[in-house]
Amino acid sequence: MPILNNQQYVANRASYDYVAPNTAVSVLETANVGPHASVGIFPGAPPVGAISIRQFESIMQDVFSDFARTPAPARTPNHANNLQNVSLALVHWKMASQGGRANRAMSNVLAQWTPNTANQLMNAYNFHVAGPPLPNVALFQIGGVRIATASAFLRFLFPGQYGIVDSRVAGLVTNPGGDTNFNLRPDNYINDTQFNQNEYNTVYVPLLQAEAAFLNTAGVTFADPDPMAVGPQIWRPCDVEMALW
Repeated sequence: MPILNNQQYVANRASYDYVAPNTAVSVLETANVGPHASVGIFPGAPPVGAISIRQFESIMQDVFSDFARTPAPARTPNHANNLQNVSLALVHWKMASQGGRANRAMSNVLAQWTPNTANQLMNAYNFHVAGPPLPNVALFQIGGVRIATASAFLRFLFPGQYGIVDSRVAGLVTNPGGDTNFNLRPDNYINDTQFNQNEYNTVYVPLLQAEAAFLNTAGVTFADPDPMAVGPQIWRPCDVEMALW
């Protein structure tokens, strides 16, 4: 049985309203990526100077792809800058609903950023580009990043395959429904353990993929207010997660 019925999925996805009005996205020009600067990420039509969630998906994917396909000798400081900036923007976006914690989380990741961080991120990206049968969320756990935010890297880089897990979805929906068994603190925080990494990889992601496949097979579509989504939309695992959120 699906977690929600078709009508609930459509209504919940349409009402998704997670916004990050203070998340800054900055990208410098490279041979393959144009410059970009904006403040604010919105699930629908963004205000002037901000971007939509699907635009952020595109920017993240362009920056990681650009870094991966540019030979090391040809990379400029802009490549490293862009990788760091979009990663910090993602961390800030993920924590945006928690007020001042967003800036603290971003600063924490920045303080732990080393020359090897880019290598770790690109190894994680290339591993998933190769198409593993299951994800490995731990690969995206750079310094200062735990399971929930690592899953956000997967969601934005590969939205057609993965979704975010956080305390709200696991604690209020999938765990209580018996669909997952994440080990949670009393406040539903997802403990940073190998067990929970495995639960994300082997249970949660297949669950999102199965729910998306069920909805698509049933011919269920939804209207995404994001201006980059034109016409009726099919379900991606990230859309299922957004509806469950």
